[in-house]
Amino acid sequence: MIFKIANALVALMFVISALLQLNDPDPVVWFCLYMLCAVCSVLAFTQINAWGFMLSLSMLTMMWAMVLFSDYFLNPDPVDWVEVFSATSMKSSQTEIIREIGGLLMCSAWTMFLVFRCKNNPKTT
Repeated sequence: MIFKIANALVALMFVISALLQLNDPDPVVWFCLYMLCAVCSVLAFTQINAWGFMLSLSMLTMMWAMVLFSDYFLNPDPVDWVEVFSATSMKSSQTEIIREIGGLLMCSAWTMFLVFRCKNNPKTT
């Protein structure tokens, strides 16, 4: 029961995140990504075992985060951590990279959790 509630809340969080991306300079990619994560939560909520799809999405987002992480280290500009966590606008490319890495890691971690949950408890997801 707790897992179903958490799944519903996380699905809602991903839908809201997708909608917030509509103001982004590259909204389509991020909207689709967050909606795919929401779909994974809905599949797990409805007990549809789609761990292969979830694993693929988790690996894709992890690899994408690693690529952005390398971009972060190649850019010598310092990161304003206050801007990352508090400002709604983006003033530097480093801020956007850090935020994108965070979003990708959240997607990867949640979908990987769903993979383990579906693989280990196919009847109780």
